Amino acid sequence: MTALRIDLAGDKRLKKQLKALQPGPRQRARFHRTTARRVIASAKANIKSQHTVGGQPMAKRKRGTHPVLRKLTAGQRLKAFTGPKRGVVTWQSNRAGKIARAQQDGHTERKTASQAAREGKRRGEPDYSAPATLAQAKALIAAGYRRPTGQYKSGAKAGKSKTRKVSAKRITETMTVGQASRILRILRGKASVKAWDIEIPARPFFGLSSADVVELKRQYINDILNDTRRAA
Repeated sequence: MTALRIDLAGDKRLKKQLKALQPGPRQRARFHRTTARRVIASAKANIKSQHTVGGQPMAKRKRGTHPVLRKLTAGQRLKAFTGPKRGVVTWQSNRAGKIARAQQDGHTERKTASQAAREGKRRGEPDYSAPATLAQAKALIAAGYRRPTGQYKSGAKAGKSKTRKVSAKRITETMTVGQASRILRILRGKASVKAWDIEIPARPFFGLSSADVVELKRQYINDILNDTRRAA
């Protein structure tokens, strides 16, 4: 009795096809390169449209109407490093990368008065000895500022301070920026703050949507199948 045996016709061709189905270094590197480019393009498109990866509108600025995150992907700030084993998309500078992480995930930053003072010096502090601005004058008037003019000498108000309404012009002519700021703080009942929290809302702009992932998988499989056909 002969042994049971099955001969596979064209077994050499089958081995080549099976080997082609296992992506080699070149295919993996190509896939990582394509994916990295898609991630960069997606990040730029999301920021331009002001939408997150999931298609939701990004959280707006607390002040102003300018678009957010525009500088994060400007020029050549984003770089891709790809190879057979992996692909990485990151920022050229560590500082930009940290900002991107805070914007992507959301972050609470503790700011102190001393830090704010140092940052103010770098930007250039205002001249506190300069004349008060028109904006400060209007703010003082809105807060109820009145100019003291002495005291009542008799009557029910004897000994109490006299005050008079003051014009914005007089404030800018007689007060400095520093004086106006101090008086305004007192009128508004604001004490000097030692530290405060800055809340940065999450704006997930970096990544791929579900549709992008499906498209990349389809493209990857097609590339492997094409290589298999060429190996046939």
